[in-house]
Amino acid sequence: MGQTFPKQSLFSTHFDDIHPDFASNSRNVRLGLSTNGFQPFGQSGQQYSSWPIILIPYNLPHWMCMKEAYMFLTVIVPGPKNPKQGIDVFLQPLISKLLQLWEVGVLTYDVSLKKNFMMRAALMWTVSDFPVYVMLSGWSMAGKLACPYCGNDSDAFYLANGCKISWFDNHRKFLHPNHPFRRNKQRFLKNKVVLAPPPRNRSGEDILQEIEELGLMKVTEVEAEEVNSIISKNFGWRKRSIFWDLPYWKTNIIRHNLDVMHIEKNVFDNIFNTILNIEGRSKDNAKSWVDLQLYCKRNELDRDSRTGKYPKACYTLDKRQKEVLCDWLKNIKFPDGYVSNLARCVDMRKFKLFGMKSHDCHVFMQRLIPVAFRELLPSKVWEAITELSLFFKNLTSSEITIADMEKLEGEISVIICKLEGIFPPSFFDIMEHLPIHLAHEAKLAGPVQYRWMYPFESLYEEWLRELMPHITQNDINKEVEKHFPLWFKTYASQNPIENNFISDVAKGPLHTVKSYSVYFINGFKYHTQSHGHNRATTNSGVCIKGELMDYYGKITEILEIEYPALPIKHCVLFKCEWFDPTPNVGIKVNCAYNLVEINQRRRLANFEPFVLAMQATQVYYLPFPSLRRDKIDWLAVCKVKPRGIFEMKAARQDKRIESEAFQEEEVERHEINENLPYRDNEPLTSMDNEFVDIGSDEESKSTSELESEFDSIYSENEENCDNNADDIE
Repeated sequence: MGQTFPKQSLFSTHFDDIHPDFASNSRNVRLGLSTNGFQPFGQSGQQYSSWPIILIPYNLPHWMCMKEAYMFLTVIVPGPKNPKQGIDVFLQPLISKLLQLWEVGVLTYDVSLKKNFMMRAALMWTVSDFPVYVMLSGWSMAGKLACPYCGNDSDAFYLANGCKISWFDNHRKFLHPNHPFRRNKQRFLKNKVVLAPPPRNRSGEDILQEIEELGLMKVTEVEAEEVNSIISKNFGWRKRSIFWDLPYWKTNIIRHNLDVMHIEKNVFDNIFNTILNIEGRSKDNAKSWVDLQLYCKRNELDRDSRTGKYPKACYTLDKRQKEVLCDWLKNIKFPDGYVSNLARCVDMRKFKLFGMKSHDCHVFMQRLIPVAFRELLPSKVWEAITELSLFFKNLTSSEITIADMEKLEGEISVIICKLEGIFPPSFFDIMEHLPIHLAHEAKLAGPVQYRWMYPFESLYEEWLRELMPHITQNDINKEVEKHFPLWFKTYASQNPIENNFISDVAKGPLHTVKSYSVYFINGFKYHTQSHGHNRATTNSGVCIKGELMDYYGKITEILEIEYPALPIKHCVLFKCEWFDPTPNVGIKVNCAYNLVEINQRRRLANFEPFVLAMQATQVYYLPFPSLRRDKIDWLAVCKVKPRGIFEMKAARQDKRIESEAFQEEEVERHEINENLPYRDNEPLTSMDNEFVDIGSDEESKSTSELESEFDSIYSENEENCDNNADDIE
């Protein structure tokens, strides 16, 4: 029988052996902690990051665990900025309570036995994405020491031409000692044989001892920032995490989980963007090919001295293949509730995917990759990425055994080594390395569905799906828009909320509102459309900044609403008519010159008219002076800075002086085309597609210069072939 729950894992067995008093009472609670930043104002709101700290009890049946009803919001770290290492300041009350729950316990009523008992609790681990891992653990996730498992035993190195850290050829040491890949000098780093064993897994006691010997301090201590910043320059640690205050924390064999959800998404993005050679997102470019010649012996991929072009790589698709793949994605169908509409993510003009959610990438990685590239890629390339797809599929199974995970632990090292024999060194960033440790974590801690971020991405959506199991994503969006205020009001009335402000807001605004035709805010003067209809000026244009796009519209009403109870709470809303933000349909953007055009006849499909006045910035719209009728419906967007106000950089922030002339806040940078309309040297490929022009590398060092530099540092002597790749730098 396999593991289906964390309490059946090796972690729990080890914890029970170390702490028999705690394990003797099955009613003692085992907890997980998760946090992530989110923007309460959504994509179209102001930039504000808030951080909820959530506790999850694992003593529940597996069909109840990780459900919204049993997640406890313990702390909210306010914004507007990311707390970063300072998150420990906000965790102090929670850690204090956890200490009390461990050492003393809390008097609790057992309804089954109808008597009281002292219930204790222990925090098993944290669940977070990679950036938050840094904040909670104190380990730096940047540079050569980014891997928390490999630590100082990492063989990551700095690419001389790509100018970034690569984890290429960092995985042969995880293979069986007699595996033939270890002695291969052709497909990995030149002339390098790997005989070293994998890094030793350090215990919590070893890590705590290292932290204490380094003299790292908690961020809550005096002069901690200065002391920790000096130490972190030479070591991977940035601070002493507040979790070490828990007396049992050092005995936990896993303290911070690597989040499978985000790792899987990043791996998928890198593979897909490189195969489709997406500009700006592919790991394959001119500099990477120079590094490939420098570090590897792949003579078949050398640059053609006559044409200056490179052979087309076996792992990239040509234009026709991209078109076939994207057309396929536009037309495939899935069962209801299986995945969101992937057709909306396909850009048939640039042959790429955009706007894919984590779950979309999850489905594509595990289900579609084996089918999508079966006939488009060479069999050996297809096999390697299909094996990686199956690894994630097996890793995320709801029921696993220790033998299963040990098998995956051996397979993933071979899979990554096969990928290293195909892709260039620039392809292997930290996200391509971390899968090497995921099976080990699953072997110790149990199934990943209790240790990844999916349940925390949207608690309200989870509630809707439980209430209506067959609901689609489009229906969820409609339900959120239509029923969330009533749900929020009911939830606040049935659950104790200590924050009086939130409690009052949940009751909804008063039934009467004030209406304005003119309003001043943030240095702007706004009019409604009707007020400015016959005026010589226009002040009704607004813009809302979003994460993925900007939204443009015109104000139709200005309303002030109030909420009940003291102190008086009120806010001003702009009711707007929004233009369609669909690229090339409702909006066009000239990236080279930062010009934005909107189609005045098209409107936003969703009914979302209201925005907070404080979130808006002002714009105005100009028609084009053109004889072409195709420009009649299009307006140019011009952004406005508050007139008459100028921020003094050297002065205090609250000091302002008058400025008569309108000025932009900063110099805008544009790209200009210095070539003639008909260029003489446009990049071309041969008719048989064997050679392609992958860009200029004029600013790069020549290959011969890099090779001589490389050879002087990296000896080809077999006696030194197990040197760390760090020496390449």
